[in-house]
Amino acid sequence: INAEYMGTKKEQDKKVWDYSEKKAYADLKVPSKIWNRPDIDVTHRERYLAPEEFQQVFKCTPEEFEKYPMWKQSGKKKQAKLY
Repeated sequence: INAEYMGTKKEQDKKVWDYSEKKAYADLKVPSKIWNRPDIDVTHRERYLAPEEFQQVFKCTPEEFEKYPMWKQSGKKKQAKLY
């Protein structure tokens, strides 16, 4: 099998949060503005927030958020209208 090196799980998780273009929370919570955009993974809209805005919306850092169980992440995303 000829496959590219994908890196460790930790490296992959870090890359997931390295979106170069941050988006405004006001735009991310309106599905009609972003749903058909190929540059946005709509299942992880929270990852496009700048760290400061993420902190305001979720009351935790992105690193803390990633440590939460999936049910808690989903609940917080629903509250923030990013689900």
